[in-house]
Amino acid sequence: MSFIDRLRLGILAFKEAYLTAPVQDTEDWTAQGARSLRYDLLWAMYEQTGYRDVHTWATAYRKQYALYKYVRPIYNPAYRLGEFWKAHLFGGLLDPEAGEEGAIPIATENEALRLAIADLWKWSRWGVQKDVLSIRGTILGDIAIQVIDDVKRDRIYLDLLHPGRLESVDKDPFGNVKGYVIAERRPDPRGITNTVTYLEQVTRSGDYVVYETFLNGEPYAWPDNVDRSGMPVSSWREPYGFVPLVVVQHNDVGLEWGWSELHPIRAKVQEVDGIASQLSDQIRKTVDPVWLIRASRSPRAR
Repeated sequence: MSFIDRLRLGILAFKEAYLTAPVQDTEDWTAQGARSLRYDLLWAMYEQTGYRDVHTWATAYRKQYALYKYVRPIYNPAYRLGEFWKAHLFGGLLDPEAGEEGAIPIATENEALRLAIADLWKWSRWGVQKDVLSIRGTILGDIAIQVIDDVKRDRIYLDLLHPGRLESVDKDPFGNVKGYVIAERRPDPRGITNTVTYLEQVTRSGDYVVYETFLNGEPYAWPDNVDRSGMPVSSWREPYGFVPLVVVQHNDVGLEWGWSELHPIRAKVQEVDGIASQLSDQIRKTVDPVWLIRASRSPRAR
């Protein structure tokens, strides 16, 4: 089974093992298809649609946990948790001069770095992106920050990479990223089919970082991948000396991928939602019942 088939299976079919975090056999926790389903489910809880059939896995999810047929997110705290962490992690405004004040204080003896960091924040829209980072990391359990060297616009900026796009990440013992693979479905740039498999492989080679891109497993120069001369390329090298990607776990429990803030309370939340939904429906039946009147005659018949 190809990776794309596994990815589709993970998104379309609910499997309880994808939501558990075993310490030894971690395949169902780390596989891209498993993580994609997990991220999709957790984000649906944040937007309060986790029990709705708009998601292909919702019916199987309710059945697996024997939830009430008309369960609704009455006590779901996911949105409040996301907003809490957004306010407390990097809450407030950034220092426009990258000083020691603001949401992210910069402590350095090299004053020249402050203006460079301030420009990086401006080009990255980091005043907004830092809040998105907090929410997504909290709810999904993982988030990645990618440094983009945009040769077209002559800018360097930080971009948030959805962890579901990462097929694998190679780290050293200290947590530094040494290489990674992005795999996803994209529209066919050739116009031959509807979608194709995009693969981006990034590795270290001495002081260089090597980028390679593929279409359906074959090297391909995607239109957005251009070298410094503006020509599309399928492989190129940059003298960065480090892989420009940071993967952040919201709750690091010693696994390759992190725990969401919702992970240990999800089962309790769905139980309370189920009971509250049943109680609410019973109250609704009591205060607004369907009336049945027997042995009565129409007023016209009197």
